[in-house]
Amino acid sequence: MAVRAVLLDFYCTLVDLSDPVRSRGFDDFARRLDLPVGPGELYRRYAEMMSREPAGESASVFAPYRASWVAAGRRLLAPFGREQEAERFAVAYADMHATAVVFPEVRDALRALARRFRTGVVANADHDYLARCLDRNGLRFGLLVDSETARCYKPEPRIFQGAYEALGVPAGETVMVGDTPETDVRGAQRAGLRAVWLNRDRRGWPGGLARPDAVIEELGQLLRILGEPEPRAPG
Repeated sequence: MAVRAVLLDFYCTLVDLSDPVRSRGFDDFARRLDLPVGPGELYRRYAEMMSREPAGESASVFAPYRASWVAAGRRLLAPFGREQEAERFAVAYADMHATAVVFPEVRDALRALARRFRTGVVANADHDYLARCLDRNGLRFGLLVDSETARCYKPEPRIFQGAYEALGVPAGETVMVGDTPETDVRGAQRAGLRAVWLNRDRRGWPGGLARPDAVIEELGQLLRILGEPEPRAPG
């Protein structure tokens, strides 16, 4: 790939906010509210509830995640008669995002990328908790594009367009790396970028979507894809 810039998704690409991590966070919240649920049950209810609803990213009127989480919290907590705790749920979910921990190989990979390419983050996230998570993990980027500031979500092409234009690199010389086929890969392709799928869990590629330019299982492998030596694992 002839690439000058690398754009990176954030959650589940650079930091771990996988289903097990979320489930443990929901368990903590359920204990604080003394809800009569077993381990994993509240997150399972939330995931099932959200799977039955249109994704917020496709809504015609933009709303930040915080607002959508308050609304979702009311629905999630209604069966327990605790709708009044919806704001508390939104705060707890934002804190989960703010305290997510970086994957082990990411720091070395980012240092290696920054020596060769212009880099930035393009994230479906509210600015506040994303900035908190960056600070907590000691991550710094010259470019940070979040959906709340951009007023749109991936896969909307203009969030990618704003990013590569800010870096001063044409779309064809920019690669987007992310874990979500529907938003990171499809969105990048629609914007004219190359796309690399970070498939940590070795999932199958969803049918009906154009294939990515490359697939990696951890971020350090990206250097090889881009024709650069991979960083050494931490000793």
